[in-house]
Amino acid sequence: IIVGTAHHFDWVQVGGAIKHPEEGKMFDLSKDINEEQGIDNANVKVFPVSGYGNPDILRAISSLEASSFNVKKVKGESMPRLDLEVRGSQYNLSEQSDEYDVYSGLNLSYDLYNGGKRKAMNEQAQAESSAYMNNKDAIIRKVQAEMSNSLQNIKLIPDNIEAYQNAYKANKQSQFYANEQFQTSNVLLLDLLQTERDFLESSQALLEALRSSQIESYAYMKLTGELGNKFKVRIN
Repeated sequence: IIVGTAHHFDWVQVGGAIKHPEEGKMFDLSKDINEEQGIDNANVKVFPVSGYGNPDILRAISSLEASSFNVKKVKGESMPRLDLEVRGSQYNLSEQSDEYDVYSGLNLSYDLYNGGKRKAMNEQAQAESSAYMNNKDAIIRKVQAEMSNSLQNIKLIPDNIEAYQNAYKANKQSQFYANEQFQTSNVLLLDLLQTERDFLESSQALLEALRSSQIESYAYMKLTGELGNKFKVRIN
């Protein structure tokens, strides 16, 4: 799609991986596309990122590219303008006549003085582009830190779940034995109620650990851009 439409559209491609080795770089494929397709106006760029389409990163890159295009647009508007005009006028109005006068000309337009307007617009466009670049870098660093922290939490999940499961099994066994001993009057009612409470608390803690582990997994998938695919929805 990109190769076949590069002469009509500017393209920005985001290449994602869990931990992309080329993250932070930008690859300009415009020259290669021009040579391959025999055109001269391709504008194709690839941004490697960690993740598979984090919405914040995608928006930041889109804003940066829009600002870069605006810089080119402002610079182009400050250049002299050359217009080519070709027109014909039929002077013989008789039937089946193909006699025309043909006129052609070149018109050169250039603002000799605009009160510094062009310079101000160019500086504003450059400043906006720099701001979007810094914003993109800041967002990428923020997402990287959040992904690293989330991944560390995910690595701890199996050990945490196992600990809560062991506590649950131990309290369940303690509850069973306390109930058996209560039947033979060897355990006080207060002790039996305490084992019941310990069992309920360990059950609640296990459920909370399972819930938290699932939420942590979903949070990581949101950072990598995979959460929308998981539930077949679009994440803004």
